[in-house]
Amino acid sequence: LDLGRHGGIHWWHIYSDNRIRYVAGDERRQKIVWVELTTPDGKVRTYTRKDGPELGSDAIARRARIMDCVDCHNRPTHSFPNPDRALDELLQARPTLRQLPFFKREAKRAISADYATHDAAVSAVRTAMLEFYAKQYPDLSRRSGDLIRQGADEAAQVCSRIVFPEMDTNWSTHADNLGHQESPGCWRCHDDEMTTPDGQHTIPQDCDTCHVFVAEDEPTPPTIASVITTG
Repeated sequence: LDLGRHGGIHWWHIYSDNRIRYVAGDERRQKIVWVELTTPDGKVRTYTRKDGPELGSDAIARRARIMDCVDCHNRPTHSFPNPDRALDELLQARPTLRQLPFFKREAKRAISADYATHDAAVSAVRTAMLEFYAKQYPDLSRRSGDLIRQGADEAAQVCSRIVFPEMDTNWSTHADNLGHQESPGCWRCHDDEMTTPDGQHTIPQDCDTCHVFVAEDEPTPPTIASVITTG
């Protein structure tokens, strides 16, 4: 539940009368060097980094961007999940593949290798998976050949969605700013390092700034449905 103690992530950044402007230090907006918050009552608070660049009013006027949806939701169409997440999602959707020893490890190894072309990558991943089980688990290969072939095909499909050597594009070249697990995302600003000039205010990194913890360190955690129902 991403409600947050201030009314929610979206309320605080987009829906309220707050206005947030920022200046990025790079073209892909992954390094934020200046943030300005204007509250509904007109108060202005500016945050900078201790070792950040000095920005004059002209530079701010040219470079400052008003925060909007795509500053976080920057991959609304073709996403590039890293192999860990993509393979976890695959194993969730195809639970029978969990019967294959070291499936995720070997698929991740194959997908993460260097390839010259997209087609070569997809073909090599499928071949690598088939060869691994044929060599390391010959009995399993004979008993469960169909499952192994399915796993090889699925691993190749994962590769086909996130590896494009000819375009120098993969999960590492297109950061997903929604969250902070695979790339800085929220932590581009919320990293406890952006402060006001007087040092009295810092953009926080505390988990409960955004997340509401409905259960923590409980021997018998409640189901989420019951918590939502009972409040």
